[in-house]
Amino acid sequence: MTFKPLIGLLLLTTLVSADRYSMYDKYELNLYTKECSDSNPKACKNLADIYMDDEVIPPNKPKALGLYKKACKAGNTSACLVAGTILESGSGVEQDLYESVIYFDIACKRGSSLACKILSTMYKKNSKKAEAYKKLSQEYK
Repeated sequence: MTFKPLIGLLLLTTLVSADRYSMYDKYELNLYTKECSDSNPKACKNLADIYMDDEVIPPNKPKALGLYKKACKAGNTSACLVAGTILESGSGVEQDLYESVIYFDIACKRGSSLACKILSTMYKKNSKKAEAYKKLSQEYK
């Protein structure tokens, strides 16, 4: 019988903590949105991560992809890698291998060894398209 009040207290604490957590998420979402609109590449990438994950808000992969592209163009290398990965897989967006090569190429040139490895694999798998990929990535500069 002495455990019932403790269980009630634990339940109440959990509910209050969950409510605070969602308030924190909304604050974080608003903060990243404002900072991204001010062209902060890290904020844009963090905002894109939120749109990819379903813990804070329902996922919106097309919106996340747009934010990753924006962050990439503003200088965030990891955002370039993620944008390339999303475009290559077509996960939640239309698959676009040509555009994925552009983002992998940018990330590779900025020092991402993983992006360079992915490009190498794509070129090997698609040897007929490799020249077109290379030309497209050169034109995009």
